Amino acid sequence: KLFSGHTAFSVIVAMVLVKHGIWSASVAWIYPVWMGMYLLLTRGHYTSDVILGAIIAFLMSRLLL
Repeated sequence: KLFSGHTAFSVIVAMVLVKHGIWSASVAWIYPVWMGMYLLLTRGHYTSDVILGAIIAFLMSRLLL
């Protein structure tokens, strides 16, 4: 596994919702944080996969949004 697509997707969704004013930042970030914690606690991904997924999503959103 290289990175967590689940985490990346949830981060991109949160960034889009905040950018378009649909949700406030404090509410939108609950989903990606919960997703990352869930994946780690259920051992669905390694810690590095979750962190790298969030970083990749952040960088991609900077290019696309």
